[in-house]
Amino acid sequence: MHIVERISTLEKYLKAFDLHDYWVGFKTIPFAIFNDKIVYLFNHSNFTDHYPKSYVVLEKTDDFNGCTLILFEKIPTAIIDISYYDTDELLYSILVHELFHGFQFLNEESRFANEVVGATYTNHPENIEIRNQERIALWNALNVQEKYEKEYYTQQFVSFRKSRQEKFPEYVAYENFLETIEGPAFYVEYQAYQNVMPDDILSDFIHDLHDIEASTLNIRQSCYSSGLACCLLLDIFEPNWKKDFFCTSKPLFEILLQYVSTIPVPSIEISEKAFQLSKEMDIHKQKEIENFTKKNVSKIVAIGSIEVVGFDPMNMVVMNELTFHKTFVKLQVNNDVITINQPIVIKKVDEENTIFYLELANQPAINEPSICIKEMGNLIGELVSMTEKTFVLKV
Repeated sequence: MHIVERISTLEKYLKAFDLHDYWVGFKTIPFAIFNDKIVYLFNHSNFTDHYPKSYVVLEKTDDFNGCTLILFEKIPTAIIDISYYDTDELLYSILVHELFHGFQFLNEESRFANEVVGATYTNHPENIEIRNQERIALWNALNVQEKYEKEYYTQQFVSFRKSRQEKFPEYVAYENFLETIEGPAFYVEYQAYQNVMPDDILSDFIHDLHDIEASTLNIRQSCYSSGLACCLLLDIFEPNWKKDFFCTSKPLFEILLQYVSTIPVPSIEISEKAFQLSKEMDIHKQKEIENFTKKNVSKIVAIGSIEVVGFDPMNMVVMNELTFHKTFVKLQVNNDVITINQPIVIKKVDEENTIFYLELANQPAINEPSICIKEMGNLIGELVSMTEKTFVLKV
């Protein structure tokens, strides 16, 4: 189906279902749907010359990468890469998710997780085991019928979480804050998808709550379902919880804790599976990086001031001194910001030396003493030395 036809369906859904029904006060912001060439921009106050259409058509630039919230011409704008989603129903629900991040921005949300902690998350077996018990309790709380049963399993969840928080405070804080941002966004996405899909879809959204392997090997993604679960349980225990959600500094978990008491938790024996997954977490990261670097990649050694200023935390792997950005990364090179729209492994050696591993479709353009690497956002530097697959340059 052509992108314009898909956008037409998307507009029908936006008109048919009021965002306010998903969350009081929730309303649309500027958003963009794009492919690899064209951007369809809606509701942006700097682009109003589009009548009778509801959007303006722009050429794709480096501003548009992935599915997220950006400041486009200083205005919060939700962006969606349409190639990621096969169905219009999924496209609509993902758009609602990203629009909600804009709603959070307008409400001056500040309870963000430290993504560096997430990228270097612990593989301690005890953390894996207790976390799994938490998530099973959440699964049970959502799947039993009686309110007293839901309360009992929610008590289990908060008690296990409090216990783990004492032992692994930095990592639990990361999860608490990530659930606070992504849980409500996943909650409105769930409601939106439920409106356009006739089937019972809850299990599709929370399946990893009782899958220890999936949730352990994808820590960040797994916080979406636990955050959604907290939202759905708050709907049961305090239906008006959303009213003051943006008026507190407490994370979502602590808001739930206001309505559910803790109970004594039994001592937990660490399972063989937890020990196995502890090893697999590192093996999983190592394999992802090795599988990429074993490809026909080139090595770029850059000497100079380079800092990472933008990345996709959902598609980033950190292993020791290596960081693998699987979709894109933005770098500040001296006073310029460049975008690399392809997989790349970065090794920060020291303040003045950075090593990049990436695939080059063509040899860099060399006009000694200068060199230009197109795949690195047309990075220009002074060539120091080179071999067939290694280039050393000053920037």
